[in-house]
Amino acid sequence: MDILIRSPVRSLLRFKCVSKSWKTLISESYFKMKHLSHAKNDLNSQKLLVRESFASGLFNFFCFSLSTDQLIRDAQNRPSKCTPFGGANIYSCCDGLVLLGLNYSFGDQLLLWNHFTRESTKLALPYTPFKLEYTTFGFGYDAISDNYKILKVNRGGIEPALEILTLKSRSWRSIFNFPTIVCPKTGSQMEIHPYYQDFTISPMVFVGGAFHWLGRSYNYSVVSFSTSNEVYGDIPLLERIYRFDHKQSSNYGISVLGGMLCFYSTDNYHRDQPVTFQLWGMKEYGVVESWTELFTLRASDSYNITPKYRYADGDVLLRCSLDFRRQSCYGHVFRTSKGQLVGLSGSQSAFQEGIVYTESLISPKSLI
Repeated sequence: MDILIRSPVRSLLRFKCVSKSWKTLISESYFKMKHLSHAKNDLNSQKLLVRESFASGLFNFFCFSLSTDQLIRDAQNRPSKCTPFGGANIYSCCDGLVLLGLNYSFGDQLLLWNHFTRESTKLALPYTPFKLEYTTFGFGYDAISDNYKILKVNRGGIEPALEILTLKSRSWRSIFNFPTIVCPKTGSQMEIHPYYQDFTISPMVFVGGAFHWLGRSYNYSVVSFSTSNEVYGDIPLLERIYRFDHKQSSNYGISVLGGMLCFYSTDNYHRDQPVTFQLWGMKEYGVVESWTELFTLRASDSYNITPKYRYADGDVLLRCSLDFRRQSCYGHVFRTSKGQLVGLSGSQSAFQEGIVYTESLISPKSLI
């Protein structure tokens, strides 16, 4: 059994054909959870799911290894076949399941997908007169209720503020109020709205049993929403973290790297000089004073730098948009914080998004 637990998902799917007893074992919930527990701590089981878009409006999904050498080979050998959809957003992932938003001419759909088992299930969306571009979604597991939950956060000024789906109940519930904070200058209560930039809300992350997103009132802070008791929280940023020139900043947000809540910013894109990327990590979750600068780097060929994965040696995999004014092609690259280029797209296509997730046998259909 130990050997099977350490096996890749695609091998296990083949092993189910070996015998009836193996099929029964691999299909058991206990085995799936043991396999997932091992995969979460195994680099070979951590993958980078990338969405590549084309000028035609079609797109591909690719699965790359996180090993830098193998990632280069995976990027070079990716197939050219396109998926016949008009658009897709990668919102979140949890336990090997990826939450996608699909944009069709007849409306939007939400999809829960296991890339390795090729299983998926459609999720009902709550009624809204607005497109998905005015919202963002998070997907996480509530250990107390043993249930998966999806959180939908709307742009400030749109009611309801939040909507939450408990998969076992298959029903959405509305939460109408955004969290509030006391403004130190006026003493009045102010709503913390989701940070909204370039027609999209800052992405949501899941860590410590709670959803998190970047919020803004009189300053910037990280808003949390617990999956168990469904209560708002507020994690302030140190002043030296958010004290940057907002007019010159092209990209900032939060991410989770190695289980650590992080804040990142890219500055000086509009100036005739290299951009400056800063990454901060909260060493002790919930302790404001534990915010620590992990590193700063300068890049002359990129903007919109987003951290995706932190390796054991502290190196970080970054997604960087190429500066078309300084490069012969437009697109995106994946590189490490130490400077190694690990993947490149040219003028005909562009790596739009990438998310790290874990190989898993969990079926999305079993959760509802």
